[in-house]
Amino acid sequence: METGGDGKKIPNGFVQGAAWPFLILTGLAGCALLLWWAVKFHPSNENMWMVPLCLIMVGTPIIICISFLADDVSETREHLCKTPPPAPDP
Repeated sequence: METGGDGKKIPNGFVQGAAWPFLILTGLAGCALLLWWAVKFHPSNENMWMVPLCLIMVGTPIIICISFLADDVSETREHLCKTPPPAPDP
């Protein structure tokens, strides 16, 4: 859990849920920018700085999404591995 500015706990699911739309938009913007570069500038090999920028915009959200999914899997695994306490004898 993370702590907000006022000291209250923020659940991980909220932070991850709020990040998904921004990750999707960043990835789509990177794809659109790379497509635009390919159509407009690739034949003349101009503005080559746009290619690494686009690849970063596409690749970073993918890595962050994998990180979110791995975190969810590990939390689920920890939850499933916990054994309930034994029942007291009467």
